[in-house]
Amino acid sequence: LEEKVQLWQRALADNGLRLNVKKTKFISSEQCSGSILDCQGETIEKVEEFRYLGRILCDRRCSRTLKGKLYRTVVRAALYGSECWALGKAQERQLHAAEMRMLRWACGWTRRDRVRNEDVRAVMKTAPIQLKMREQRLMWYGHVLRRPEDHPTRLALDFEAPGKRPRGAPRRRWKDVIKRDLAEVGATADDALDRMRPNLGMPISSSHMSLKEMLERIAAQHDLTHIPQRDRLKEGRQVYWFGTQSIYLDRNIVYVLDTQSFSWRPVGMEELLQLAGISVLHLPGVIPFIIVTFFFQAILSV
Repeated sequence: LEEKVQLWQRALADNGLRLNVKKTKFISSEQCSGSILDCQGETIEKVEEFRYLGRILCDRRCSRTLKGKLYRTVVRAALYGSECWALGKAQERQLHAAEMRMLRWACGWTRRDRVRNEDVRAVMKTAPIQLKMREQRLMWYGHVLRRPEDHPTRLALDFEAPGKRPRGAPRRRWKDVIKRDLAEVGATADDALDRMRPNLGMPISSSHMSLKEMLERIAAQHDLTHIPQRDRLKEGRQVYWFGTQSIYLDRNIVYVLDTQSFSWRPVGMEELLQLAGISVLHLPGVIPFIIVTFFFQAILSV
C-alpha cells in the first residue's frame, strides 16, 4: 500500500499536483500495521473509520439543475458500451423504472407526491434512458456502416455463423434490436451514409435530428431569418434565435421566453410551429427536444 501511495504521489507531481498529507488518511480492509510514509517521509495516518461527507444527489441544499447535470455526467456514464447491448422491452422497462426511482429520489419526491414522470424529467432535464440507449445504438450502427467493407467491425456485423439455429425461440441478436430501432424512427440503413435525412416530413428522433437542427432546416425552407443574440427584434420581421446547449425532454414541450414579461412559459410543438408560421408536422411517438431561447415576432403580440 505504501508503494502504491508513493507511486500515486509521483504521478500527481508529474502533472503539477500535490498531495496534502495533513488532510490525507487511509482505511485498509487488509492487515496493515500502523501508518505509512509518503515520498517525502511524512506519515499518513491509518484510521478505523471515516466521516461520511454526505450525498450530493439527495442534498436539499443542492439545486435540481445541478443534480440533473451531475446525473447526466456521472450516472449516465454507466451506459458506456450500451450501444452493443441487445436489450428487450422488458429489460428496458426495468432500466426505465430504476432510473425514475433515482430521479425521484434526487428530487425529494415519492410516488405519494403524484408527480408525473415527464414532470420529473422536465425538472431534471433528462431524456428517457431507453431513448439514450437507442440513440447510442443507431450512432454506432451508422459508424460501422460507414466503415470500409474489409474493416473488422464491418466484417463482424455481416458475419453469419454456419449451421442452423437451435430449437426454440431464437435468442435476440443485436441486428434484431437495430432493425426494431430503425422501424421506430422510420429510417433505413442507407440514411446512415448521409448522417442526416433531408426529408423533414419523416419521423425525427434523437438519433438523427435535434429540434435546433430541425428549425434550421425549416427556417431555410420558409425564409426565416436567424439573428445573433446581440441584435434586437424588429417590427414586421419574422425572426428567431436559439441557444446551443441541448437539453432533452420526453414530451412535446418547449419553453419559450416572452420578451415582454421575461418569463418562461411552456408551449406545445404544434403551437411553436404555428407561432413561426410553419405548417404543423406530425411527429410520431416521444421525441427529444432542447430547451432554448426563442424570440418570435408572434410572441411580441402576446
